[in-house]
Amino acid sequence: MANQITDYLRFVLRFCLRPNVLGAIAPSSRYLVAELTRDVGIETAKSLAELGPGTGVVTERIIDKMKNQCSFIAVEKDEHWVRLLDKRYADLDLIHGDAAQLDEYVQARGLKPFDAVICGLPFTVFDEDLQRSILDAVAKTIAGHGFFTTFAYVHGREMPAGKRFHRLLESYFNQVEVSQVIWRNTPPAVVYRACSVKASD
Repeated sequence: MANQITDYLRFVLRFCLRPNVLGAIAPSSRYLVAELTRDVGIETAKSLAELGPGTGVVTERIIDKMKNQCSFIAVEKDEHWVRLLDKRYADLDLIHGDAAQLDEYVQARGLKPFDAVICGLPFTVFDEDLQRSILDAVAKTIAGHGFFTTFAYVHGREMPAGKRFHRLLESYFNQVEVSQVIWRNTPPAVVYRACSVKASD
């Protein structure tokens, strides 16, 4: 409970300092984490990635569900969260870097295509170029059958950047599902679950 309260206060402070980067005012609830990691094959995956792990609430769920032989990398841009994650998950392959360079990290490490990429980045506050850059990197590194899952707050998905992101997802993946609203989250959110990446032209 102490960690949860501390993480909440950290998020509020980081949001006040960098609202266009963080995009969230509180860590994801266990209900959102459960939906974000549901039915994407984590338990049987050979290769996984997480983008924007923040305080690590989703990271912990992934570690608990994945098998020992699975490779798992996490990419975090905010140095504050990198320091926190380093302390909490000493064995995590954590990259202090940009999600848009995911394909470069994969190549440098010689990793297999990801069976799933779980993402906590605030796409609904990103401009189109950044949205495309990150989705390009995901599409280059995900397996043909792989899943990409992320979320958006209900208020953000109805904004122009949120609607554009949904359209972009459908242009990158053959299947895109949107969950029911997860009301037991602050703020309420929906999860996008995409799979079957489209072949590039």
